[in-house]
Amino acid sequence: MISANASQVCYSGLYHYPMKHPNLFHFSDGYAAMGFGVPVTIGVKVGAGDKPVGCITGDGSFQMTYEELAAAVEQKLSKPTIGCTIYYPEFKKIAEAFGAHGRRPQSANELREALEFALQAERSTIIEINEKDAWLQ
Repeated sequence: MISANASQVCYSGLYHYPMKHPNLFHFSDGYAAMGFGVPVTIGVKVGAGDKPVGCITGDGSFQMTYEELAAAVEQKLSKPTIGCTIYYPEFKKIAEAFGAHGRRPQSANELREALEFALQAERSTIIEINEKDAWLQ
């Protein structure tokens, strides 16, 4: 099973993917819903069990809903649960991947330094604080 976003590579996939059975290609057939692919792929995988599922996406569409990968990791894609323990990505690394500054203070002093840095920075700064960090207890 394949789901696809609204992008040229996906349009090509719609016409060239050899489907042996109906309902194997999931595509937003109206209003070009960018960002559709990743969350739909996750939902399809939860319902598909052991059957393989994939997503065709472009870089812009992927960036609209990539945070849904946390749900895929949390659910292990094949074991749906009732309730959840949320998966936290490394937000500092996400900030850095986009060219922003990322800080993850490990003490009150480091938090103060991170705030001072952020107020003077010429780019956006993400300061990640996890309420379960020992230094906050």
